[in-house]
Amino acid sequence: MPAWLGSVLDLAFPVALIAILAGEIIASRNWRNLVMLAPLAVLAAADLLMHIEAAGGNAPAGLGWRLGLSAMVVLMAVVGGRLIPAFTGNWLAARKIDLPVQYAWLAPASIAALSVGLLGWAALPDSHAFGVVLMIGGVLNISKLARWRGLATGSEPLLFILHVAYLWMVAGVLLLGLATFDIVPQSAAIHALTAGAMGTMILAVMTRVARGHSGQALTADTVTRWIYGLVTLAAVLRVIAGLAAPGPSLLLYSAAILWIAAYAVFIFAYSPTLLLKRRVG
Repeated sequence: MPAWLGSVLDLAFPVALIAILAGEIIASRNWRNLVMLAPLAVLAAADLLMHIEAAGGNAPAGLGWRLGLSAMVVLMAVVGGRLIPAFTGNWLAARKIDLPVQYAWLAPASIAALSVGLLGWAALPDSHAFGVVLMIGGVLNISKLARWRGLATGSEPLLFILHVAYLWMVAGVLLLGLATFDIVPQSAAIHALTAGAMGTMILAVMTRVARGHSGQALTADTVTRWIYGLVTLAAVLRVIAGLAAPGPSLLLYSAAILWIAAYAVFIFAYSPTLLLKRRVG
């Protein structure tokens, strides 16, 4: 396949995704979700920049993957900021426990600081100023996370793991801010955001949706708990490996094996559920 054709096919995916999502938003008149198109557009631009760089074109080195990662983190923050407190509030309300008062300014301020910091870091990865903005975004997001009362959901791993995933995102952003001052290696921050936040959030959402849409109880069984344990341990080891000396190590290989194992267990445990038709009632 010619390289240009592969690039066109690859770029067609985010463009098609944006078109489909825009159509759904317009059809449902759910204008609140228009904001979701922005990080997807950044993701498409990042994809294009990576192809230009790979072809030897005039694109800043690394800008594409940094923009792509930034877009994914903002998506996690926006979607997680809606789903996690909603699920948690319902779960706590059923147990007659109330969420603390949510400050109206905190959610938009946390997303704004995060977006500015990440976009600035993508363009200027060594900028101290954007490093400070990232750390401010991290503090605002951890303040928001604390008000969702995640510790109170520890008895239900299916819900608690969402808080863990968001905490990984906050940790990654804070580490990224510190990395601009050379206090920690940038690789540790990157792996906290990818192996940690992205890897955990994907499994957290997939297991919850698979159980909910197949009529199963919204509670984590033993196998699901193993999945969460494996991906969490993998992320911890991967970040520690990033903080250690660069190069292959036992920590690195162990993290890779555990991370693969988490997704392999999900595939084998949830394939029967995902292949069945949704139950009614």
